[in-house]
Amino acid sequence: MTHTPIEIAQNLCPFMDSVGDMYDLPLQNDHEHADRARDEFFARSQIGNYLSRMFYVNSDVILSRTEGVEATPEEKAGAASLYDKYHDFLVNALANPDRPGLVVTQEHLDDAAFALSGLKVNMTTEEANAGDSLYNEMLKPTLGMNNQQIIQYMNDTNRFRRLWDIVAAVPTLQAVGPIEGADGPR
Repeated sequence: MTHTPIEIAQNLCPFMDSVGDMYDLPLQNDHEHADRARDEFFARSQIGNYLSRMFYVNSDVILSRTEGVEATPEEKAGAASLYDKYHDFLVNALANPDRPGLVVTQEHLDDAAFALSGLKVNMTTEEANAGDSLYNEMLKPTLGMNNQQIIQYMNDTNRFRRLWDIVAAVPTLQAVGPIEGADGPR
């Protein structure tokens, strides 16, 4: 299945700037990296395309939870720790996504769980439950996978349908429906 970059009407992701302000992170300097991740990684799969679309479609919800909100010193410290740990790692992974040894580790999963737990402060119960389901059902199984394996994993039609079910069950999110074709949703 061929995937193309996701067409987004806006040039800069307002979510990044708002979250950067909330946690005192220099995310305004990382739009290029976020665009590359969207276009060179997420756009290569059904799930990646869908998740990217969901961020833009629901940007008003995201912004309403972050704009003008200042994180606690502990939350800022946790966010800064993850930013410092992963910024260069992600930039290098985008530059050479298929380099040997680049796989999802338990440390990556643990850090994702830590980040999710911090985000839950600004989520409804349904959103937090969906986040837990996405983490447990979608992210945890990627342990040990490399870039190509992750892309293949994210192109599985049944997995995509499960993602759709999880997101569609959250009343505060606009769940843009999958487009059904001969080869399943896309």
